[in-house]
Formats: sequence, structure tokens, C-alpha cells
Amino acid sequence: MSKYVAPVHKFSSTQIQLPAELHSAFKAATKAIPDSVLAADGRESEPHVTALYGLHDEDPGAAKKIVSRHPPVKGRLGFATLFKNDEHDVVKMDVHSPGLHALNADLKKLPNSNSHPEYKPHVTLAYVKAGHGDKFDGKAIPGLTGKSFSADGVTFSSSNGKRTHLPFRAGSRYE
Repeated sequence: MSKYVAPVHKFSSTQIQLPAELHSAFKAATKAIPDSVLAADGRESEPHVTALYGLHDEDPGAAKKIVSRHPPVKGRLGFATLFKNDEHDVVKMDVHSPGLHALNADLKKLPNSNSHPEYKPHVTLAYVKAGHGDKFDGKAIPGLTGKSFSADGVTFSSSNGKRTHLPFRAGSRYE
């Protein structure tokens, strides 16, 4: 008899990993948020921009076809901003990238349960207690704000945690 293994996440997702040269600045930014204001989910440990969360498929095949038609993506990190809800504030950095918006629009054509009508690409730094995010809103993040990055592909993460690199169209320029 096989043992049931619970999924890591409810759905599959696609994300762009920030390049290694930005990781130390990301780690410093998350550590600068005091432990006393952290919510249950705490600090983000993996610097990434979600292209689309909520994909139903465990297999990356359909997403790979879409991603392979897109040129490599370039983005620029903005200031700290917030998503607020009753449970916590999400301290994040907006990402400016026409390429990410185009990729998100195409990925949304796949079966998904994305509940956000407007795509707002961002890098999450931490989840803080409700009402405590205002002190970070609009602040420049040293070593990150204004930095540009390029991505050669997307990471497909199935709900069971399996990760697959999906490359963008070869021989294209960043957009």
C-alpha cells in the first residue's frame, strides 16, 4: 500500500529566479526587517518573481511550449511596496518588465486558478504583521532598487515540489 504524500503547494507555478549577484543584497534586505514585526510566514528565502501561480498541470510540457516562444526577459527592481490584508502585510519590491506581463498573459491561457485579475510582478521580501508594513512602503532597498536583471528562462515548480528549468526562445534579445 502506498503512502499518501501531501503536495508542497496547492498548485504549480512558474517563476523567474533573480541572478546570483543580487542574492546577498536580497538576504540583507530580508534580514533588515525586525523579527518582532514578522508574521507567521516570515521572510522569503528564495529571491524570485512569480510569472504565474495557480497552474493545474503537474507536467511542465504546456508551459514549456509557451515559454519557448518568448524572448528572454529583462526586469528592473523598484522601491518597496505592500500588499495588505487582514492577516499580514506583504513587503515586496515591484518589478518593471513588459516581457513579464506578456509572459503572464500567455501563461494565463493554460488551465489555472489564479485569483488575481491584475498581474503585478514583484519580489516578496517578507510577511509582516498587519499594519507593520507601512514603515517599509516607498523605501529604496540598498543594493536592489534600480537594479536590472535578465533571465534566460523560467522555473516550473509543480505542486509536489519538482522543479524544471524552461528556457526562453534561443537567439533572442532581452526585452
